Amino acid sequence: MARGDGFYQKFPLFAEGTLVTKYKLQDDLGRFDTTQQVGDEHVWRVPSMRNVKETAPYFHNGMVPTLEEAVRVCAAGGNNRDLTQGEVKSITAFLGSLSGVLPEQKMPKLP
Repeated sequence: MARGDGFYQKFPLFAEGTLVTKYKLQDDLGRFDTTQQVGDEHVWRVPSMRNVKETAPYFHNGMVPTLEEAVRVCAAGGNNRDLTQGEVKSITAFLGSLSGVLPEQKMPKLP
């Protein structure tokens, strides 16, 4: 699988930002620690956005405390953009709309 295909994405793409430094997002090598493949540095499995509002703290190291801050970090590290407060609020509202009741799951009986 090529880097960036399927469920895996490189993050951050812009490592020099203050938010990337603040939350130490470059300290862990991500998928590379498992595969030892060149190109897998800072590549992560992308989680589902379902109920993302309920899953704080955010990112692989759990250092980003709120969804609003996670949106800012994604914009800075992924697109090298600083969002306005209105943009953060709109994106956070959309992500909050992805919340819902999960279906009941029956656990298998183990021998």
